[in-house]
Amino acid sequence: MVYLDYRHLHCPLPLVKTKMFLKEHASQLPITVLVKDSASISDLPKYLIKKGYNISCGANELGFEILINHSTIGTTAPHV
Repeated sequence: MVYLDYRHLHCPLPLVKTKMFLKEHASQLPITVLVKDSASISDLPKYLIKKGYNISCGANELGFEILINHSTIGTTAPHV
C-alpha cells in the first residue's frame, strides 16, 4: 500500500498532489492519504466521492486518514 503523507501541507496542496498521484499512478490503489488541516479534511473526501472513488476516512493519532480504493466509474453492474 502507498502512503501519501500531506500532514505538513495546507489546502489546496493535498488535493492537488492527490489528483496528480491518482492521474499518474492509479494502478497503485489502494492508497492512504494523511492530512491535518481542516480544509483538506473536508475537501479531499468530497472530491474523491464526486470522482467515484470508494473511500473510508477516520481520525487517528497521526491526523486524518483517507483510504482510497478503486473507482467505480466506468464499471457496470452484472447482467442478471
